[in-house]
Amino acid sequence: MRCCYEAGPTGYGLARHLRAREIACDVVAPGLVPVRPGDQIKTDPRDARKLARLHAGGLLEAITVPYGIRSVLCEGGPLLNAALLRDHLVDELFLSIAAKLSGETIGPGIVAPLHRGDTTDLQLLWALQAGHDLFLRYVICSTPA
Repeated sequence: MRCCYEAGPTGYGLARHLRAREIACDVVAPGLVPVRPGDQIKTDPRDARKLARLHAGGLLEAITVPYGIRSVLCEGGPLLNAALLRDHLVDELFLSIAAKLSGETIGPGIVAPLHRGDTTDLQLLWALQAGHDLFLRYVICSTPA
């Protein structure tokens, strides 16, 4: 069994769901579906039959479905954190504070300076104390331009 649907506001969840059940599902870009001149009326049943006919004939080009990665853990120092913030690639910050002796007089920061005077606002989502360690999770409210 094979199927397809036009990409839309519902995203790629349906394609992932069907593929996980070993049903071949292609997602096609609406702008790449051939349209006859003057054929501007769109109805779901009519569009479904048209997509099925074009898909069966191999006349539709599938677009790539993203992997669905929702989060990436980046463990790095101040330079990596600053680069991710600068490029607006961070929407949450998970900060772990553990009481450890370092031996350095000045410990490393969380982020290197982005630009003089720039700050990033954080909102605390939750805090958890486990033994002598404190785990804090923040959401990024704004990032420097």
